[in-house]
Amino acid sequence: GDASMSRRGVDLIVRGGRVVTATDDFEASVAVKDGRIVAIAPETLLPPADRVIDAEGKIVFPGLIDCHLHVGPEYDDWKTAALAAARTGLTTIVPFVTYGPGETLPAATRRLREEAESASTLDFGFHFILDHEPPILDGLAEAVRLGVRSFKMFMTYKKRGKRMVSDQFLCTAMERLAALEAVCQLHCENGDILCYLEDKAIAASAVRMALSGVSIGASRRGGYAAVVSMPAIRTNRRRSTRETTSARRSARAWDLSAAPSRLRPPPP
Repeated sequence: GDASMSRRGVDLIVRGGRVVTATDDFEASVAVKDGRIVAIAPETLLPPADRVIDAEGKIVFPGLIDCHLHVGPEYDDWKTAALAAARTGLTTIVPFVTYGPGETLPAATRRLREEAESASTLDFGFHFILDHEPPILDGLAEAVRLGVRSFKMFMTYKKRGKRMVSDQFLCTAMERLAALEAVCQLHCENGDILCYLEDKAIAASAVRMALSGVSIGASRRGGYAAVVSMPAIRTNRRRSTRETTSARRSARAWDLSAAPSRLRPPPP
């Protein structure tokens, strides 16, 4: 045991629970000092604690890590995401993050660290998405030195700016990441084939909808939406024969981005 722990006691003991480690699960108590687990043993072998949590009948896990989530302007911010994660028992989040236009990986790492440190209630890490920008690879070594250990590339999403990387970029990045002993994650699809099939399906849908009086146009997210014009609506007020002086026309948008070959109504 830790000599200093034996002399001064510990801050917390979680007792009586079923402890789960990376290799075993067994009944024991967990001693915590300065925010770190310092011992796992029967409670009788542990020093006194300032606080004791009775976990009898419960499972005691180590700190859980979520390494697949999104934080950013289009999603939850660092405060909301961390609070939501903490309520589920998570202690660390490692979200996908991106760099801004003209920003290097080291600069983005420092910026994001500052944002997260000011708002997150949990420990955090970064899982960087690499777009098809060869100069960005020059910052890999420094980003790894700053603590970033994993990176992701996409072999699809051809219509999303530079998100889809070339095979040459992919191989170059993988070689550099291997030398740095970093983790490389791939989204593996054939982006050219998917783009071809998507355009073909959208074109077929457009022909069918044109025969039905449906117009189709690009949406703000890069997908497509069909707008169906409905007939003018007349209304009669109760106890009055006066009709509305102007007809009201309504339209309903149908989202085709996920399944362009079929009309799919928007959520209510």
